[in-house]
Amino acid sequence: MRIRHVIASLNPRMGGLPKSALSMALAQSLAQSLAQSLAQSRAGVDAGICYGIREEDELEITRHFQDLPGFGDLRRIPVNHDRVSDRWNAKTFLHALAGEHPDLLHLHGLWEPVLWRVQSWALQNKIPYVISPHSMLHPWQNQHHRPEKFILKKFLGWERGWRRAAWVHALSEEEREHLQRQGLSRVRVFPNGIFPEEDLEPVGEELQGLAGRPFLLFLGRLDRVKGLPALLEAFGCIAEAHPNLFLVLAGPDYGMRDALARRADELGLTSRVVFPGVLRGREKWAALHHTVCFCLPSLSEGCSLAVLEAGLAGAPIAMSAACDLHEWFTEGAAVRLPGEVDAMAETLVSLAEYPQEGAVMGRKARALVRERYAWTAVAQGQIAAYSEALNQ
Repeated sequence: MRIRHVIASLNPRMGGLPKSALSMALAQSLAQSLAQSLAQSRAGVDAGICYGIREEDELEITRHFQDLPGFGDLRRIPVNHDRVSDRWNAKTFLHALAGEHPDLLHLHGLWEPVLWRVQSWALQNKIPYVISPHSMLHPWQNQHHRPEKFILKKFLGWERGWRRAAWVHALSEEEREHLQRQGLSRVRVFPNGIFPEEDLEPVGEELQGLAGRPFLLFLGRLDRVKGLPALLEAFGCIAEAHPNLFLVLAGPDYGMRDALARRADELGLTSRVVFPGVLRGREKWAALHHTVCFCLPSLSEGCSLAVLEAGLAGAPIAMSAACDLHEWFTEGAAVRLPGEVDAMAETLVSLAEYPQEGAVMGRKARALVRERYAWTAVAQGQIAAYSEALNQ
């Protein structure tokens, strides 16, 4: 069974989507013996990933993802994506995919023209395909660029192509409900996963410049969807009473950094709000292991890889209800982070003042991640679903 994942870009600056797609392909590629145990009509699993690339991307991709299990052995098909015309006509993409002779395609994302072209090509060649929207049809996301999205969905027929997918991949039951309300009936739920060996468990390492100092941690894109202005205001409410506490906002800038830095300056917190940029490797895991609390006040989220990483590291986690991981609250693996600034501040204070309770929550989060979000189990279910689609 030859599976080819397709994504417009694997550049890690795109947030969690590239890692999710790449890890999924890696997990399926590593599951060869597992796939054979399913008694499929096609022996084994050959998984790979096709992605658009610009000249400077490959080094960044390798630097960021080389520690993932099986990265060096995965079938990767980079396609030149430098020109706008490359992204719209997708000729190089289609040529590359034709040479792969895939049995099934798994497309990641919705709004990139190249995905539409690949989807149309698959239909013409009677190749079944699966679509992972990665929460791009979440109600909050639907409110942005509505006219453009309406034109693509209705007038250019993109929505019709989504309906013709073998199935649509939801990351949670909540996302399944969003998708079904929008007329996508064939939906399968598989969460994002994580490889337990990703946790480097840094011993004696600290986040640069914060050795021994307590800090709250956000890890992700500095984007308006992440709810960071409210988090900064909440930190401002508790900063005076907790003068040793810092706030770390780590990740690539998606247009929010300057506004957040200005507001931190207005609050007199310039020296206590840290923007370290993208954290990688041991530095990232040091931050996750040593934080007072991992904070994700997102307004819209799928199944956040950053939450899975924080859980694997055993960090106390505070996240919004919009993260669509409600079982984490009921099982004591995370606390709900309110959207209102004052209530958010109270939650952060309780985590800062009662570290023993945070440690208990962190242990529950680690156990939950290892039990339900390990890529081995997730990949097994996906391979079975692919096989069903091919045998219909």
